[in-house]
Amino acid sequence: MKTRKKLLWKLMFFSAVLCAWLLMTGKETHAASEWVRIPWGINVGDYASVRAGGYYFWCNQEQTGPGGRYTIYRAKTEDYENGERVYTFKENLRLDIYTNGEKFFMMDEVEKKGRMYAWMGMTNVEGSGKIKVLMNKRDRTINYPVFYGDTLYFAYNEFSVIDGAYEGNTKYTTYAMKIGEKAVKKVLKGYVPIKTQGRYLIVQSDKGSGVYSVYDTKTRKTRKLASQVASNSLLITTDKYFYYAVEKQAMYDKKYTYNFYRKKLNGSGKAKKLGRLELKRYPFFYGINDKCVVYDMEYKKYEYNFKTRKTKKINS
Repeated sequence: MKTRKKLLWKLMFFSAVLCAWLLMTGKETHAASEWVRIPWGINVGDYASVRAGGYYFWCNQEQTGPGGRYTIYRAKTEDYENGERVYTFKENLRLDIYTNGEKFFMMDEVEKKGRMYAWMGMTNVEGSGKIKVLMNKRDRTINYPVFYGDTLYFAYNEFSVIDGAYEGNTKYTTYAMKIGEKAVKKVLKGYVPIKTQGRYLIVQSDKGSGVYSVYDTKTRKTRKLASQVASNSLLITTDKYFYYAVEKQAMYDKKYTYNFYRKKLNGSGKAKKLGRLELKRYPFFYGINDKCVVYDMEYKKYEYNFKTRKTKKINS
């Protein structure tokens, strides 16, 4: 009994000390969020913010052209007029900046003496702002970056210099690196990463634009998802399924015919056909689920029900 009382008093004491320390520092703490890309704009009306670590972040391109400056702001609300200036980067227009609320991660294509370099760097949101260079590889650019937790998946586009001119390579390989570390690991040859859904990485074959597979980051196994996937559709995934459209008619025909399918996200089993749709004009598919497909056609949005085979116009 005495031992339990002593333990209880110790817990109460340490809790009081922790609360007092938090009150004295007067600082709020925010857990790191998922990595999100910070969009940039030139005028206030161009700004778009992202939320990470309890703050809204946005970027202002204060000087256009090569050598242009990017300044990152943050605020507790989307107050673009009174945001706190956090950091200024002196990079060019190709710079991509990501944050998780605690750190900034940057990717760029840097040109030096006529050669292209794939460059990555990192710095703290709070602190000195010194950039840690993670990558600086010549004759390469970074393509298709996607995040899974603190792991970045990406593909290199490697160049050859022939007679003083660059010649690109259409063969890709997916690589992975832990954010903040310099080590790069080869994951999949012949694929580029497209998006993540939980532990699954959706990849596209470099042999054809409509061939998709899924890479399980836990088991490190790859399974084919679908082929001949229509290019005029967003890739729709849920925690369980991969939804996609297949165009059955050539684009020069008088009508466009699509079949819609659902397949397990882990790639197992056969695809289930959900429905069929014929249109006289070229659409763009925004959403597919078990019941319907949502698409845009000539700036108007529609919903087609697979069961009733009826279409209705919906508000944007």
